[in-house]
Amino acid sequence: MDLVDILRRAFNEEGYIKGDEIAFFCPKHDHHKRKLCINLITQKCHCWICDLSARSIHSLFKKLKFDTSLLKNTHYHVEEIFEENKQQAQIVKLPDEFLPLCYKQKSIFYNQALAYLRSRNVEDLQILRNKIGYCESGEYRGRIIFPSFDSNGKLNYFVTRLFLSSESRQKHKNPTAERQNIIFNEQNIDFSKPITICEGIFDSFVCGRNSIPLLGSSVYENLIEKCVKQKCPEIFLVLDPDTYKFEDNNSKLVRICKKLLQYDLTVKFIDVRPYKDVGEMSKDEFISRRSSAMTVDDRFLFNIKMGEMNDYSTPC
Repeated sequence: MDLVDILRRAFNEEGYIKGDEIAFFCPKHDHHKRKLCINLITQKCHCWICDLSARSIHSLFKKLKFDTSLLKNTHYHVEEIFEENKQQAQIVKLPDEFLPLCYKQKSIFYNQALAYLRSRNVEDLQILRNKIGYCESGEYRGRIIFPSFDSNGKLNYFVTRLFLSSESRQKHKNPTAERQNIIFNEQNIDFSKPITICEGIFDSFVCGRNSIPLLGSSVYENLIEKCVKQKCPEIFLVLDPDTYKFEDNNSKLVRICKKLLQYDLTVKFIDVRPYKDVGEMSKDEFISRRSSAMTVDDRFLFNIKMGEMNDYSTPC
């Protein structure tokens, strides 16, 4: 038997397959939807209702008191993830040369850093609220530092932008720490209210306080879990136009939309054309577009596939 057959026999139901995942009704509770998701590639298992999780099929079977003999003569009967391989909390540290921009400095670096942020329409209150700083020396010399803090106020990542063009051609220089599953500046996010998912740090300043910039090409499960558990009423999706690849059914836009819809989240799409990103918009323009955002559903995805999203776009 393959893994799908084994799981169907153990759960005594067909389950629901989508992509690399199969979902079942969780035996731990009587929720009316299939919320126990199992990745058929990585074996990672997670229930979005009761928080049951496992790092392998064997571990899941033990937790649910399923018959592990079903796994006999398969490679699933061995715990593939050992205790010592569990990911430990990463330690992220701001550069020693970090200087907060909320404290005025008698320095040309300070003036140039502030002028750069002004040119990107970053306000004083945003500098203070987001603890933005810069470096005058060291590895991050000539760079703005945007720290990220988790829900407990602990530093978990930071991103940088070059404000001295003479220093380097490398626009972005971020720490080597793992960024997967980081919700940027989670301490500022209220998931009980609508959130906005955008591409970059400057986009988030235009989108407002309850916005989250992506740190990669997908929406990580940690973010989805927060939205599901805290019953986020709406998610506004604001991606750059270069993701509107109508001919590609596996484009970034389509993948993210499908991922969010998979968990019954309410998603609305904001078209930013003809701007290259939302960071070029005024706040008033963004608010106007948000008020006429398109609901993401099967019809929306179908029209993307057919290359007809123009029929649903906000006039530009």
